[in-house]
Amino acid sequence: MKTSLLSLCGIALLACSPQIAQAETLDDFESYAPQVGFTTPSSTPWSRFGNAVADGLTVVVGEGADKSKGATIALNITGQDNGTIRFAPPKPLDLREKGTISLDIRQAKELPGLTVLCQIESPSGTIWQVSAQPLTSHEYTTYSFVFAAGDAIKTQGNQSLDEVLASVAAIRFRFASETEGVSSLRFDNLKIGE
Repeated sequence: MKTSLLSLCGIALLACSPQIAQAETLDDFESYAPQVGFTTPSSTPWSRFGNAVADGLTVVVGEGADKSKGATIALNITGQDNGTIRFAPPKPLDLREKGTISLDIRQAKELPGLTVLCQIESPSGTIWQVSAQPLTSHEYTTYSFVFAAGDAIKTQGNQSLDEVLASVAAIRFRFASETEGVSSLRFDNLKIGE
């Protein structure tokens, strides 16, 4: 009885702990009509850019992590090319308490050596990023990026990491590879705070 009571108290404390941040889904692509192309920022919160982007970011039924809707993009990497997808929320996000950003990604067509890194951008254009991670799976994998002091690098602008986390105007995922070639990627479930 005493052990059960202690276990229940521990569970209650964990549930009430402010340090356990609940993940918040920013976009799961379910609200878009199939075959919507994310070619302009004015039509959706998504855009894409970079010399390696071979086509638009498109919503397709059955391409999501749970076989619902997901987004697709093709990359064609030559030399030092890279391709980026960018999510711009309707208003800046305060990520000071939710400094982790995650996205489910899979390679439908594999390109050896392909990596993804995550960047956050402030309304004034300051950009911070965290280290690239290798994309290695044909199955959906959740890639998580933690923006914490010591792990993030400022690549543009003059604002501190805390200032940018307080007002994130865009989240970017940049894909690059040392290997030239074509890759087909699938995305789903952009989340913060995991």
